Amino acid sequence: MLVVIVFLCVVTCVDSQLCRLKAPSNITEGVWPGTDVLLNCTVFGGTVDRFFWKKDGHVLSNVKLVSPFGQDGRRLLTWEGLKLDNISGRDDGEYRCIVSKDGTTDEDWVTVHIFAKPRITSPKQMYIESNVGNSIVTTCSAEGWPKPTVFWRKEGSNSELSNSFVTNFGVYLHIVFVRKEDNGFYLCYANNSIGTDNRTLLLHVSMQEKPRPAVKVTVPYDHVIAYVSQRLTLRCKGLNVLDKYTVVYWEHNGERLHVDVESRRFPNINEVDFWYTIHSVTAEHAGNYTCAVQTDRGNDAQVIKLEVKKNGN
Repeated sequence: MLVVIVFLCVVTCVDSQLCRLKAPSNITEGVWPGTDVLLNCTVFGGTVDRFFWKKDGHVLSNVKLVSPFGQDGRRLLTWEGLKLDNISGRDDGEYRCIVSKDGTTDEDWVTVHIFAKPRITSPKQMYIESNVGNSIVTTCSAEGWPKPTVFWRKEGSNSELSNSFVTNFGVYLHIVFVRKEDNGFYLCYANNSIGTDNRTLLLHVSMQEKPRPAVKVTVPYDHVIAYVSQRLTLRCKGLNVLDKYTVVYWEHNGERLHVDVESRRFPNINEVDFWYTIHSVTAEHAGNYTCAVQTDRGNDAQVIKLEVKKNGN
């Protein structure tokens, strides 16, 4: 039977200094199921008042402990070992050895990973129904060790989907605007050096198209008063901007301003902010400013009236 000994923590006491734990230098990268593991927490240069153990933040009880005893039969608190026999997936986690001495505590930790093939944990649903024009998001995630590589594919393709992106919680599949050709089976794949797993999700697209909201422009104000020599920024926001082809521009009294419009796009919420800055206001800047958004399926505009005054008036 294979026995793995992990030297979890080493406490070194120097004179009256607080005992410090030395992290192990050779933590194993993974343990096979069925292995016996001994986590050994050692104190050098003295004894401590107490040992105790935690797993994933919870104090362990009813566990197998190994420790030395003196000639009088009492425990010598110089080291203690935690035995994990016939280790399995439930033993996977973070283990902490905590010691106390003269009212002070110190600790060290190690994470025990159990080798395991991937197991898909999401998506939990096997079927999604959506109308054309809707937006859908679903996640592909898996557990296992080594940490699995996770990705989405559409049935009939060997390539990963370009509209998927990695997060801490898995790989999201995000279809911003569902089309009829998106109908079909999507496969969530996970693999590591131990094995693979996959789960199939059916996306059924209804041909009844959901009406797309109209492009809309909003402004925080429709009348602005500025003073000569003042720096001024006019702002607009475009809503429901779903299209890749989007143009924003400004007009002054009906004449297009040939300037590079500063803007910021928020694709996740289908918005665009844009603004026009006058670095030093003059009387000639007075008038009506039109901010407009143009897309391949519609456009909208709003007008801001600028009134210019001399300082002191």
